[in-house]
Amino acid sequence: MVKITFCMYQIITGGIEKSLIQLLDNLSKFPKYKFAIIVEKPLKEKIFIDFFKKHNIKVYNLETKKIEFDKKRTNFLLKFIYKLINKFYKKQKAHIIKKYLTKTDLIIDYFNCSFCDLLKDINVPKIGWYHSGFLQYKKHFNSLNKKYAKTYDKLVVITESFKSQLINDEHIGSKVVQIYNPFDIEKIKNMAATANDIPQKERYFTFVGRFHEDKDHQTVIDAFELIAPKHSDVKIYFIGDGDTRKYFENIVKAKKLEKNIIFLGTLDNPFGYMKYATANILSSPSEGLSNVLVEGAILKTLNIASDCLSGPAEILLNGKAGLLYPVGNSKKLAQIMEDVLEDRVNRKELIENAYSAICRFDGDSITNQFINLSSHVINQKHRIGIVNFFFENENYGAVLTAYALNKYLSDLGYSVKNINYTADFYKRRNVQDASNFVEFKSKYLPMTSELSLTSLADTNNDFDIFIVGSDQVFRHSFVKKEKGVYYLSFVNKNRKKIAYAASFGISNFDGNKKDRKKVKSYLKSFNAISVRENDGINILKNDFGINGSHVLDPVFMIKWDHLTTDFKYDNTVYYVLNPDLKSLAPNNMLGSSLTIEDWVSAIKNANLVITDSFHGICFCLLFKKKFVALAHRDSPVSRLYSLFDMFAIPREKIIFHDMDIDKGHLEKYAINPVDIDVKLATWQKISENFIKKALGD
Repeated sequence: MVKITFCMYQIITGGIEKSLIQLLDNLSKFPKYKFAIIVEKPLKEKIFIDFFKKHNIKVYNLETKKIEFDKKRTNFLLKFIYKLINKFYKKQKAHIIKKYLTKTDLIIDYFNCSFCDLLKDINVPKIGWYHSGFLQYKKHFNSLNKKYAKTYDKLVVITESFKSQLINDEHIGSKVVQIYNPFDIEKIKNMAATANDIPQKERYFTFVGRFHEDKDHQTVIDAFELIAPKHSDVKIYFIGDGDTRKYFENIVKAKKLEKNIIFLGTLDNPFGYMKYATANILSSPSEGLSNVLVEGAILKTLNIASDCLSGPAEILLNGKAGLLYPVGNSKKLAQIMEDVLEDRVNRKELIENAYSAICRFDGDSITNQFINLSSHVINQKHRIGIVNFFFENENYGAVLTAYALNKYLSDLGYSVKNINYTADFYKRRNVQDASNFVEFKSKYLPMTSELSLTSLADTNNDFDIFIVGSDQVFRHSFVKKEKGVYYLSFVNKNRKKIAYAASFGISNFDGNKKDRKKVKSYLKSFNAISVRENDGINILKNDFGINGSHVLDPVFMIKWDHLTTDFKYDNTVYYVLNPDLKSLAPNNMLGSSLTIEDWVSAIKNANLVITDSFHGICFCLLFKKKFVALAHRDSPVSRLYSLFDMFAIPREKIIFHDMDIDKGHLEKYAINPVDIDVKLATWQKISENFIKKALGD
């Protein structure tokens, strides 16, 4: 079941609401979807209440409380108090919004993106929908583009001309999608055919729209006044209602045109009037996509429209499917109305052109576009960016743990990439690219383009979830010059931040008091934190006041059959990294020249492995290979202790460099991990539960 919530500022009799109802009606044919509505102004109109009840759509009324006051007359203290109260109400509203919307799969901010400020920090897939014309948007072009780009995964506009104004913008351009409003073409025809009491023998124009300043009834009245003396038999029917209706009725009376200009109010079925009209008029100074023009085309009625920015010209094919006049020009409108009445226009051609193009607005086609877009955005929301030490070109463990986490998440169905950022500490080592490592990463590790400290923030446009880990990504001495990169400081608040199997590397936090305060502020912003070692749990709790989870290194979370071969390096494989321990290994120990696949295979196919490598030991446990665990007392050993504790292996089994041992027969000290299946399965389940809960699965 896919849960989709539509956010509406209000639901009254208007074009946006009409489009919403048509879309929901079409979508109700698909049982996989469940819908809800959040509306800021209380829903009162019975027609909508009945519709939502019929389709089992839950409506949440979010009635806004706000104290209105005169800023000039109210004294300073009262202003301060009122502002505090309003701030409280705003926070309360945001809390309610978050409570509802974190449980949905997709949010559609359908009423001109009116919920944008409330949605910006909610980590759920979001589509903004802008129904109004470009003229309104243009007033705040740059600020809206930036705000919408940060909030929404996609921004839908309803005309191609509007889209063309945004498509090249650096902020929102890549997110803009055009989808027309849906129309039930056959239903509109049928309603027109069954309408009653239509004055079919009259010559009349229709004007369908609510009485509001954005519909410009005045221009139409003025134009009609110019043609009325010559065409006293012609009428115009205003269909709609609104606050300014009485005002215009008085104007019409003053002009003594009340017998010709008729106010019908809102009609449940205006299509009969439209079907038999001489022409249908739209006079708006700004439009998104005019429903009445599309309906006029469906009914084979000639359309006359103001040539405002976006909308009318596109519907009327730039004058080939209807007649256009300059916004607010009553004289030009009067001339066009006169030409229509005197048959000086090619009515038949204009109507045929309009009708042949109505397939653009077919409800089923638009619904499919909506479904495809919704699926894309929901699936896209599974985009994960990973930060770790994947860049290593001599450390098999670092690359393999990076690969393992990437593959594990990919196998869960997410779209995963490692963020291609190389830490300063590694750059200073001047390690040359090794072809075996480069080839493996190129083949198996999806990555972003190479990024710098300043360009990392751009990845907020590419990923919705950020994960840091595994490996020693929290080791302060390693990452202290990275400006918080490994604490995901570059990630926006509305993105999810997770640490998986992160490691502090040693048994204590190796920073000073100032560092501790800074790191604490970073860690507090995470949605979920897990660490690889017991000491990490203690550091989180004691140094930062954070409860973390203890999980397995990612290499334990996937199968390795696909990567291993029959390659056998030797019966006894030595892989020793610490120079002070290399005296225990022969000259033919594993080096960094092996391919990644051969390195893993060498461990899998060995009889005994002797190593001081953390990940070398991890693979021995995975493959149930006898191994000898070497360690230097001056090296970080807490991660080995933790690993041994997880699998109930005595710490005393670790062979330190200063111990009195039989160096010629190290096999005496081998650990045989044959009885770890139950422990491994338990820790895998714990780790799986953490990551799935953190991701929201």
